[in-house]
Amino acid sequence: MLSMIKAGLQWALILLALQVNIILFAQPTNQLFSPDKKLFIRFETGKAGEAGQLYYSVSFNGKWLLLPSALKLQLNGFKPLGDSVVITNTVPSAVDDSYQLLVGKASKVRNQYNALTLQLEEPGGAKRQLQLEARAYNDAVAFRYVVPEQPATSNGYQLQNEFTQFHFSTDATTFPMLSRSRSANP
Repeated sequence: MLSMIKAGLQWALILLALQVNIILFAQPTNQLFSPDKKLFIRFETGKAGEAGQLYYSVSFNGKWLLLPSALKLQLNGFKPLGDSVVITNTVPSAVDDSYQLLVGKASKVRNQYNALTLQLEEPGGAKRQLQLEARAYNDAVAFRYVVPEQPATSNGYQLQNEFTQFHFSTDATTFPMLSRSRSANP
């Protein structure tokens, strides 16, 4: 009898572990590592699972370079897109290929990165959609906004402004690049 109870408990624990794994891996991921795992970019919208302002953060070797920084677009005739959104899906991918340069010191260039496409949607109103395509290389991170075709913008839209913030984790010294422009009259 005791062995049957133990066996039943073991099966219950196995089923519980499977359910936890299914729940953890079924949820969309909102983070991306570079191939060498040194660079990390995370996207979030307020509290987990709730609508909120879209933010991103970047770290290098475990130290934060950019603290949560807001992302949003101002489309002409609409309220800002990114103020109140939820992440509805994420699609990870990776690329590792190379290409030949025609000129320059190196003839072969390695193109290696991990990518993540986030699909976002406003929870109410027109339920406008936004996509963010992010890439993490070993020496840089990049992302771009994509406004897909949708009923809310079927008559078109015009980008009025981009509000991408860069909230650096510490004060930094910057150096401007001064260049002279050539004029017709010296």
